[in-house]
Parts: sequence; C-alpha cells; structure tokens
Amino acid sequence: MKIKALLLITSCSLLPLSSYSYETIDAWDLVYEVDALPDNQVYWSPTKAGAPKVEAERGLLHLDTTSSLSNKLSFSHSWDINNATGLIVEAKLKLQTFTGDTGLGGVGIYVADDVREEALIVRPKGILLYNSNLAYNWGTNEKSADYHVYRIETEGTDIRVYVDGILRIEGIGRFGAGDNLFTNQVSFGDYSAGAGSRSTWDYIKYKINL
Repeated sequence: MKIKALLLITSCSLLPLSSYSYETIDAWDLVYEVDALPDNQVYWSPTKAGAPKVEAERGLLHLDTTSSLSNKLSFSHSWDINNATGLIVEAKLKLQTFTGDTGLGGVGIYVADDVREEALIVRPKGILLYNSNLAYNWGTNEKSADYHVYRIETEGTDIRVYVDGILRIEGIGRFGAGDNLFTNQVSFGDYSAGAGSRSTWDYIKYKINL
C-alpha cells in the first residue's frame, strides 16, 4: 500500500457514546516482544527501500528511516482473518522523530482481511486511519514522543482505535475496501516515501476473533 498526501481529515476528538468497550485479552494468537529482530522470526517478513536502520536491544525495537526521505522499512505477517468476525491488533510504541511532509504518513500498523484494509498512522500531531480518513489529534498533555498503547479492532465494516485504553476513533461502517484486495496480513513499521521517522517499539500482538 502506498501512502499518499491527504487533503481532508475528519476529526474524531469528540465521539458519540459507543456500545463497544475495551476488552482485556488474556490469550493472544501471536505476540512479538522483541526477543530478536522481526526478520529473524519465522512469521515476520521485511519490506524495505533505501538504507533504513533497525536494531533490537533490551526488548525494544528501534527503527530509523531519517537518513533519507526515500527510506522505508516494515515487517509483515500473513494471518487468516475472517472479515465478518474481525480482529484485534495492539502495539506499544513511541514516535521520537519525524521529518518530511506530515501528510505522507509516519510509522504505523496495517491490517487486511482479504476484503478490507486499513493503516493506522502515528504522526507528530496525532493518529490517522488512512483509508477511512478519520483522525484524532493529540490533546494538551499527549504527544507521539511518549509511549502509547495503540489498539485496532475490526468487525465487518466497523473499525475502532483505542489509545491507552480510551476510544479515540470510531468508524462505524468506515472499514472499507482498499487497493489490495485478497491481502490477508498484518504489518508494522514506516511505510512512507517522502517522510522519515525514528521510532521505538515495545511489542505488537494480535487476536483473531472467532
């Protein structure tokens, strides 16, 4: 998926009451806690352009694409998601540095279930669901440079994003078809050409809703 500049952003700072609640997950289907580089794991495959830097140290993954705006680096994992039942993906990370056009993206998490796809982009001013064109801008005491736990939940055409357990984006009927039909995978990293970033990842994990 290519990240392009967006002209219109729908703000989701004020949300209606939701029938959904933040669920505590005791058993995840896959957990990556940075015990090694992702591409040294059986289930993660790297995609890169240019000369990005990556390092796993003391349980943290450091990604750096700031040396050139053409750098990109992401890691993908194939899964078997049913669109009707949905998924939950959660990651803890911080975006320390961002260069280039803020409309071109940042670090993020991409999910696809054969029918629909979406990318949650973490940017300096907040977060963006790229295909849905829904955004949440940081409040006074929030910033991307701090660690946050980001969670994506989908079910059918609905998509929700929680930050630190708080519902920040609710896209009822907004989880839409993208450019990559018949793609069934999760990925994370820096997808954008035209912008650079430096980020640190603590973990990423997912749960398939059955």
